[in-house]
Amino acid sequence: MISRGATSADASPSSARDGEPIDGASEHARHAFLLAHSAFDVGLDGNSCACSDLDDANRSSTRASPSWSPFRRRPRHLISETQIDVIKPTTSRSAAPSGRERPRPPPADIFDATWQPRRPQHHDCSVWGLPRPDELPRRDEHERTRLGGANWAAALHTLGVLLQMGFTILAFSAPVFERAVIGALPDALRANLGIDFNAEYNMLRLAMMAAQAGGLDYFMSATFWVFIVVCPTLRPLTQLLLLLVPLRRSTQRQLHRISRHMASYYAFEVMLVAVPLTQVAFGPMSSTMLNRDSAPEVCIPLLARYPNGSDMCFKMDIVAAPGYFFTIVAVAIFLLSGFDGSPTHKYLHRKLYPDDRPPPTCASCS
Repeated sequence: MISRGATSADASPSSARDGEPIDGASEHARHAFLLAHSAFDVGLDGNSCACSDLDDANRSSTRASPSWSPFRRRPRHLISETQIDVIKPTTSRSAAPSGRERPRPPPADIFDATWQPRRPQHHDCSVWGLPRPDELPRRDEHERTRLGGANWAAALHTLGVLLQMGFTILAFSAPVFERAVIGALPDALRANLGIDFNAEYNMLRLAMMAAQAGGLDYFMSATFWVFIVVCPTLRPLTQLLLLLVPLRRSTQRQLHRISRHMASYYAFEVMLVAVPLTQVAFGPMSSTMLNRDSAPEVCIPLLARYPNGSDMCFKMDIVAAPGYFFTIVAVAIFLLSGFDGSPTHKYLHRKLYPDDRPPPTCASCS
């Protein structure tokens, strides 16, 4: 009787519904098979499967199926029946419905010896003579080399830095503007007392004049020295050291970092705006201080004795000197070889950091 029940349970669970007598062992096997079907009902490998008639009868007799809710906790996904200790490894699985398990594909060999990384796309650097990252040879960190090579790009960048330094020195050494005082009053002082108010000023003289009053004016003078004289001179000097002097890689990177900071303390473009603004401000203001209307008792006799073509009693004008035009040229060259982002800066950066690939431009993306 026991063997007959076990055989019928192992053969097919549908015999339990045909009215055959079932003993305790057969009932135990039937419950084990129902529990195994429940594991399949959860879904092997995360895939839900259809329920058999036997599972529907068992669940309808015990409890109602809960409605779906997004906040309901999903049951654990079971890998096999042996993990829940329902079907032994030696137990036959002929009772399980066919088509429940899908064979898994073999894992892809991601470490294939023939796999090669895709070459990154970067924009063409040949316009400015910038070397590509794959064209730069690897070198020892302690090896002393210079960044300026023997090609035309290195010679062009070196020439640009030399011109930048030359015009920078001329800009703050030559007179940047001239103070011209015209009118009957300065003509009378020049003819009788030898006093001449005309004078020329360069940037070095302006830096020294800024500290004449003392106190906080020393801070103003120091700021002028840093932005007009010191950093604009050290920026091309450090670039020449990187291009021409053999140094270690660590020293070159540190010097390049310092040179980039010096490029931020550059104020020659301020002088390009300051000279015209001073001329516009001082000319009309000084001409209204002493004229026929404001001081007739002084200006009318002076104009009668010392006439001039402008018919003015006193006017102080600011006239641009050669140093101002040197400043214009220095700023133009600085845009090409000095500021952070110029072609020369990109050339040095690519030499020092060959692995730093810039993002592609819109032209290369298209």
